[in-house]
Amino acid sequence: MMDMINNLLLEVFAACAEFEMEKREKRQREGYEALKARGEWDKLGRPVKMTQEEFLNKWDQKGKNVTDKEFAESLNISKGTLQSYKKKYLKGKNEYMALIDNEKLYENIEKKLELIKAAKEQPVIMKPFIKDFAYRFCWSSNALEGNTLSLDETICLIDYDEVRSGHTYTEYQEAKNLYKAIKKEMLPLQKREITEAWIKEANGEIIETDGNYRTGSVYIGNLVEAVYYSPNADNVPELMDTFLKSANFEGTSVKESLEKIALTHIQFERIHPFKDGNGRVGRMILNQQLINNGLLPVTFSAKGKYRQAFRIYDRNKDTSSIVHIIGKAQEEAISRITQLDISLKKSLDINKGEQFDRVKSLKVENWAN
Repeated sequence: MMDMINNLLLEVFAACAEFEMEKREKRQREGYEALKARGEWDKLGRPVKMTQEEFLNKWDQKGKNVTDKEFAESLNISKGTLQSYKKKYLKGKNEYMALIDNEKLYENIEKKLELIKAAKEQPVIMKPFIKDFAYRFCWSSNALEGNTLSLDETICLIDYDEVRSGHTYTEYQEAKNLYKAIKKEMLPLQKREITEAWIKEANGEIIETDGNYRTGSVYIGNLVEAVYYSPNADNVPELMDTFLKSANFEGTSVKESLEKIALTHIQFERIHPFKDGNGRVGRMILNQQLINNGLLPVTFSAKGKYRQAFRIYDRNKDTSSIVHIIGKAQEEAISRITQLDISLKKSLDINKGEQFDRVKSLKVENWAN
């Protein structure tokens, strides 16, 4: 009798439990459907934290002006989730899409840097690399500003004070001043803090002034190119203070370093804190940032797309072009280290061979005697 009662009770309890489970599942299904109807739940049953409108508003306010890591942290989401949002919400919107995908470039630089790690520790390789960099950087940075001296003419001026016809006194003086600034502020190549004093001193040497910030308005470009009017002179000290807070950093990857360096480079050039020499001192800052992040200093071709990258940024806030230019320049710098390493190894092999032949000939002479 008791067994019958127990079994009956078990059946009642089981029926009640099943009924409660069905009720809970029904409420859950209804809740899911309500969330989906409001656009708060995706097709795979995952919560959507932001609508497209909310994401694009935050992207316009901050996302396009900082690195992905910083933007993800500000939203309190992972970088993976941020990439999902970007893929979902920015797809097909030209004003938000990066012009160039640099992911492969980042990977290549990481691999190549690993291959030259030992070579970078050898003074016999780095000494000629640094000397070559100083020449090339002086020449190319001036060339971007319209200076017509060639690399060979720049070297002859620096080493022998030799001048040739067809150039103005101003062009020669620009080369001397910039080389002096590079030598004083950047050599030897080592990590150093980028300070207001360092920037002002560099600019003062480049254009032979006291290095103080401008007191009037300036513009960038001409009627052929897009004209950009820099911020009011009264705002420059505050803007530079903000810039300096973001200029000194060490990225955790090549990608983070290059993206942040590109962004701060554009920010500096758009502040345009000095009356003249902004481009040249800006590229000195860029190279010091590369060095501070364990990368090599670079030079840019006057015939390249360096200037175009700024116009692209002005149109749609896309930094991928300037990142690409810095990345390709980094690969060129790595290539120079690689060539110097190859030349050194060849020279060592030749010397070993000559020494072996000499020892061998001495043994033959001694045997003959």
